[in-house]
Amino acid sequence: MHYPQYQRCVAVLLLFGLFLESCSSGFHAVTEESNPPMGNEIGNYGLDSITSTPSTAIVPDSITSIPAMTIGPKEWEQYFGEVGSAPPLPTNVDEILNGSCPFWKGKLVKDTHLLVLVPATVDGIPFTLDLLGELIKSPKRGGSKTKYYCYSSAVQEELGAQSPGSSYWVLITRDVLPGSRSKTYDAQEALVAAHAGRLNLPYEMPDALSAATAILLHHARTGERLHTNDPWTYTRCQERVLSKYPVVVGGFSSGGLGVNYFNVNYSGFGVSCLRKL
Repeated sequence: MHYPQYQRCVAVLLLFGLFLESCSSGFHAVTEESNPPMGNEIGNYGLDSITSTPSTAIVPDSITSIPAMTIGPKEWEQYFGEVGSAPPLPTNVDEILNGSCPFWKGKLVKDTHLLVLVPATVDGIPFTLDLLGELIKSPKRGGSKTKYYCYSSAVQEELGAQSPGSSYWVLITRDVLPGSRSKTYDAQEALVAAHAGRLNLPYEMPDALSAATAILLHHARTGERLHTNDPWTYTRCQERVLSKYPVVVGGFSSGGLGVNYFNVNYSGFGVSCLRKL
């Protein structure tokens, strides 16, 4: 036997074994529920499995299996452009996604939430609602295209050019929270705050950019529309325009997504919530 060749084979096998070990983590696929349970079925379900973010974290590129509920750097590059490196995800991200959902009984977090990267830039251009509105008209590589069917001038003037200072991950609910429709903005804000306090987790009302990004990037990748016009569904957002009117995102139809503002307590206006990871 030629010992140098034998030693090289052993080294290759050892390196391959280490590679397989490093690729052992991953995510699982998501399924949609078009009509989640409502009202009194909100509960404190499985909180032990939804833990706060630890100090150590993993780099998203080390994840080998990304399901449709996750939009990270690779998905951005595939459909819209280069977003650079993403912040690390918490080491217990699999545990979070596979934990019981605190809002819909009998569901897992991965069934009721989207995990989405909101980038600081796309191809070196600051990421904004204005830029998102252009990108979604012509996604690359077979992505589903759409547009804003309504992008109010007040929202555009006050929020359209605002860009995050750095990229961040959001875990955002796919639907408005049970029991959140037909309420005032203040009542919806209080509902989200009550959930955050009860769960001891940093859930908050979505900002308009995060909400629109999650809905539209999920559509580009899967063709599925969330916060649709059947039934009419919008999430109220943190921001107000014209000093008082809450911004809403939704009503997603074949004609596009609405980014508007209203100050009425319509049954279609609920509130999603998100937490930053």
